[in-house]
Amino acid sequence: ALYPFELAQPRALFEFALALQNESTGVWIEPRVVAKAGWPKDSKSSLLGSETLDGIFHVLRSKDQLIAHDASLNATLLPRARTACDILLATSAGQMNDKDHMLRQYGKNSHDIANVVATVGECAR
Repeated sequence: ALYPFELAQPRALFEFALALQNESTGVWIEPRVVAKAGWPKDSKSSLLGSETLDGIFHVLRSKDQLIAHDASLNATLLPRARTACDILLATSAGQMNDKDHMLRQYGKNSHDIANVVATVGECAR
């Protein structure tokens, strides 16, 4: 096993988590289709927090479990997981490389920055 536990219904979890990801920013707390909701206006207003960490965790860890049981799934699951990370990392990089944004967002309460860093770490595995 990849962990001391197995995820229940990993294929359903993989599909469900991907279905909740915002298509343009890669985060999990916003409307899935920005054009319909009209927000966020840009990647700087996207929220990177625990919901996003949970979302990418579920995508990547369920993918790992599925591939561990059936390596042939790698050809279909890995590109989808990479795309999810690519979109999310573009938003993360835009925010983390903007000193003013980082001070404004996390200067008074740095609690959420651990989620941002852990999210990047999940994608880097």
